[in-house]
Amino acid sequence: MRGTTTLTCCVLGVITLFAALGTARQEATEEATAAAGTVHVVAPGDLLLSFDQEGRVDSAARLKIRVDPEEYRGPLEVTEVFKRQGRVARDDELLRFDTTRLEEELHKARESLADAKSRLDLAREERRIQVEAGAIRLERAQRAKINADHELEIWDKYNSQRMLTASELGVQGRENSLADQKEELAQLEAMYEGTRLDSATKEIVLERARRNVTMSEQWLTITRNDDVITRTYRHGDQDRNVREDARHRAMELEHTRANSRIGEVRKELEVLSLERQVREGAQRLSRLESDWSRLTVTSPADGIMTAIDLQVGDTASGQQVLAELIDPTDLIVDFSATATDLRVIAEGADVALTLPAFPEVELTGTVRELSAIGTKSGDATHFQGVIAVDGTHPMLRVGLRCRARAEKALTGVLLLPAKAVKEKDGRATCFVWSEGEAVEREIRLGARNDEMVQIVSGLTAGEQVLLEEPKDEAASAAPSGD
Repeated sequence: MRGTTTLTCCVLGVITLFAALGTARQEATEEATAAAGTVHVVAPGDLLLSFDQEGRVDSAARLKIRVDPEEYRGPLEVTEVFKRQGRVARDDELLRFDTTRLEEELHKARESLADAKSRLDLAREERRIQVEAGAIRLERAQRAKINADHELEIWDKYNSQRMLTASELGVQGRENSLADQKEELAQLEAMYEGTRLDSATKEIVLERARRNVTMSEQWLTITRNDDVITRTYRHGDQDRNVREDARHRAMELEHTRANSRIGEVRKELEVLSLERQVREGAQRLSRLESDWSRLTVTSPADGIMTAIDLQVGDTASGQQVLAELIDPTDLIVDFSATATDLRVIAEGADVALTLPAFPEVELTGTVRELSAIGTKSGDATHFQGVIAVDGTHPMLRVGLRCRARAEKALTGVLLLPAKAVKEKDGRATCFVWSEGEAVEREIRLGARNDEMVQIVSGLTAGEQVLLEEPKDEAASAAPSGD
């Protein structure tokens, strides 16, 4: 019994001791919590992102009204101004320029075109005659070559040897004739020697025979010289002449063919050039005639026109913009988005529109364009965009300031209050309560709004993060939950 009582007292003493220790730990924890602040338990949630930018109302359809002559490059002097600004309808006459110089150019263009057509007709006729004349020259050259080839063939087969043989026969003929005449003279001398004929008659006959012999001797000398000349010079010269003539006729035929082709090509190029001049002249005349109507400037469409500053007597230049035509039914808002805005908006996104000048006007719109290439501005990058305005309102005007707003929620992402994050030199950290102490840890952030930030990496769900940087003396104390 006594032992039991003693044991009971011991147990009660231990319980009393543990109770005292627990009370002391709780008091220490409460003191540390007051010193270290509250914690946030990391958990998935929804992050609401917003887009809020200001832009200007503009028209998507802006047409430049300009004087746009196709061909005329002369002075453009204003003679009449029909309407200076405001609402206009398609084909309304706006202003007119002086046409005096244009009329002069039209007259010159018509004359130039007529001259070009006449030259073209003449060149075509010359081309026809040239083709016919070329054909005749070619036919003659072909015939001349054929004849020369025939002469060469005849020379080789007949005339060459005939020339030599004829020369040789000529010498032989003279020699035979001289021999015959000498023989006849001898016979006459023998015959008349024993006759009683009158001496005068006898002398006449014998003298005549002697003269014939002398002449035949001289002709034989000449014929022998001719034979030498023929064999030494004339036969060779004739052979060369016949062969060279055949060769020259062949070359002349080729030259005639080439010259005919060259002449025809040149004439064809001349005809083509004149045809081009005729086409260009006709086109220029057509453009000048079209410019006649362009010197009266009309509205290209329905819309609202900005002011025309020209006065009667002023001179404009080609391609000069006279005014702009705005379509008030197709309005847009030009805006500039930041890189973080790209999380919220994209092409096709719906936005709410308000006019700061008229807060009661509420409109909607759709992002029509969003540049894929950013423009650097300081340390930031901006992306130009266009919002198409849905519907219209009597107070809506081109040039008004307009505010565009949109929201987008990221669901199921790890969130952390922005005040629990410390950012410095491009690094983000927070203090995690782990095993009874606050440990600074580097984290990677994602999207954010004014209150919360998205945790990409560095924390997991369920971890406790201090909402404030702990004081040095309380860094090891246990904080309380938020």
